[in-house]
Amino acid sequence: MRRHYSNFGMASLATVATALAAGSVASFAQSAGKPATADDGIETVVVTAQRREQDIQDVPLSVSAISEETLLRQEATSTQSLLRLFPNLSGGQITGAGANNYSMRGLSNAETAATFDSPVGTYLDGIYIARINANNFALFDVDRIEVLRGPQGTLFGRNTTQGAINIVLKKPAREFGASVELSAGNYNHWQVRGSLDLPVSEKIRTRFAAYKIDEDGWVDNITTGGTNNAHTGWGARVAVSADITDTITWDVTADNLVDENPFIPQSYLNGNRISRSGLQPLGALLPGRKGQIPGNFLENETFGFSSNLKFETGVGDVEVISGYRDLTAQYNLDYFDNPSPIGGFDSVEYSTHTQFTQEVKLSGVSASEFVGYTAGVFYFKEGNVNDYTTVFRLGSGAGFIDADRTLFNTGEALAAYAQVDLNFTDKFALTLGARYTDEEKKIRYVNNGNPMAAVAVSDALLVAAGVPLKISDAVVTPRVAVQYKPNEDVMLFASATRGFKSGGWNARSNNPLLLKNFGTESIWSYEAGIRSEFLDRRATANLTVFFGDTSNLQIATAVVNPAGGAPVFPVGNFSDFESSGAELELNYLVTDGLQVFANAGYNKIEYTNPTPEVVAQQNACRASIAAGATARPNCAAGIVRADGAIARPLRAPEFTGTIGFSWEQPLNDTYQVVLSGSGRFVGKTNVNSAELATTWDPGYSLVSGTLAFERRDGKLQFSLGCENCTDQQYLISVIGASRWFSTPRRYYGRIRYSV
Repeated sequence: MRRHYSNFGMASLATVATALAAGSVASFAQSAGKPATADDGIETVVVTAQRREQDIQDVPLSVSAISEETLLRQEATSTQSLLRLFPNLSGGQITGAGANNYSMRGLSNAETAATFDSPVGTYLDGIYIARINANNFALFDVDRIEVLRGPQGTLFGRNTTQGAINIVLKKPAREFGASVELSAGNYNHWQVRGSLDLPVSEKIRTRFAAYKIDEDGWVDNITTGGTNNAHTGWGARVAVSADITDTITWDVTADNLVDENPFIPQSYLNGNRISRSGLQPLGALLPGRKGQIPGNFLENETFGFSSNLKFETGVGDVEVISGYRDLTAQYNLDYFDNPSPIGGFDSVEYSTHTQFTQEVKLSGVSASEFVGYTAGVFYFKEGNVNDYTTVFRLGSGAGFIDADRTLFNTGEALAAYAQVDLNFTDKFALTLGARYTDEEKKIRYVNNGNPMAAVAVSDALLVAAGVPLKISDAVVTPRVAVQYKPNEDVMLFASATRGFKSGGWNARSNNPLLLKNFGTESIWSYEAGIRSEFLDRRATANLTVFFGDTSNLQIATAVVNPAGGAPVFPVGNFSDFESSGAELELNYLVTDGLQVFANAGYNKIEYTNPTPEVVAQQNACRASIAAGATARPNCAAGIVRADGAIARPLRAPEFTGTIGFSWEQPLNDTYQVVLSGSGRFVGKTNVNSAELATTWDPGYSLVSGTLAFERRDGKLQFSLGCENCTDQQYLISVIGASRWFSTPRRYYGRIRYSV
């Protein structure tokens, strides 16, 4: 059996042993209506983690995959839900952007300015999504999701230093088919999703899919009488597959997504989540489009187009892959939860982003199967226009604007890559790969001419401060891996991979000292692991151990301003970073219809080799403590703690783990009951760079699950489900006195019909 379905989960060795003994660990590698059987074993999971189809058990990478059916059964309805499903992956929604901050093996990025790149890349059908504003959306028409941990320095699009999330969408089917799904739940939630496979002929196939979601806010606003943090959105997608000849195929897709998903701070009153923000449109202070954005509103609209023209030739498959995406983002959000119509501390932005990618890729295997190869060239270009400002409310009630400016920045990259797999014997293989990337970024500012702005940010201001308006990088990122298969059921591997992400500018500041650029971040990652099947393929166990050595980590910190003696907070390369740990995935088909899984990750992290600026800040902090000074501006700032020590890195729990199951119980030849559930544990987590006493979350556990009554052929399903069933509340972010907490319990009723 060969399907694109889920190899899902990991756990510590002790947890796995306990779970197996208890019969409570699972995999969901089957399609609806076709349960895996003990005689057949767990179905083969096919992934494209190395840009070609492979059995996941043969891939010398730390990779996991999950199917659409499993997503539904685990109540994972958006990309944000992925944060509770995989080991050493955590994070939350970024304040003020609607984006996901993916933290993988300790590396993350909570800044959405277009001059920053994320260490964890998001791909939609293999097309890189440059701006993380567009990475948080409802999941629909998904075939599977692949999560790759570690740097993607050779084969995947733009380089990322700690991972990639590849969302693979469904292709048009060769036969007519249709499905519709309706759901309703608390907070006046409702959603409709549907798809239609409509073959035009034997050689041309089409697929149409769409969804619409609407949900009230879950924070009561005691100033306006309404609610905040509502969610509204819709999406549509068209896909066409054509067999032009017996050896030429063409896949074309287009999609349009609109998502309104603001996220503002909350506090508690009599046990209820509340907001006091009275923020309204700021037209009196901000002329133009930004001034018309409603208060506590956020909307991201994306459009995408992709084309994959594939030629089967005598030397392998040649693919010409083109992608275009654009994003329009706008928001007006109150960060300080003030009842005034102009809020307390407002971030306001209207931005447009476009990107184009072009790739030509060759992949194949020699006639003797001694050599497998993948090689190609890749081109990327983006252009971004950010019209943004921040507004403060003064004590008198008047508004104060720090700066009102428009940022224009572009990025362009050209890369060539190659990877070969040398199969010396049936048991031993060597992989060698490398990618050469040449990148260039440019930036310029235009002052919007707002007479109320305190600072007029312009190119001249940067040039006078010695800040370059153009930066470039040329980097080689190699990879080497060895594989050994002592038998058909076990594969051992070890690898070394380099990755990087280029530098940028601290674009949100209006202070020339803070606006200075930062340099390239790079990583060497070393992995070793085992992929194994046993009990006649009824169980799989995959273990990976890793060590990552990151140089010139891009991070916000504090340095002392020589002119005034007070700290300032630029983004810069102020430290190196080390991350080590283990990830274990286990799936077990206990009996016909009962599958269990467990997963866990362990991650030890620390900042290393702080720069002289940070060491000077530490010394100044300790001196102020020794002198008994009441003002200690160098303490509890940047990555320096209140006691002068280096802080623990933020958003990087030491332990993460998930355990769950899916149990199918036939009622007769036509109908069955399916019970699915999972529990997620995340350890103690710091959400502030300076590791303040008030910015630690003690850790939390989440429970999600579904009870379904369905036809065994998958054509009809009624289900009840919940996400965060026990209503756990954990800390996402802290800015000053403002706090952002996790979303509350959600429960749904759902009906799904397919033909």
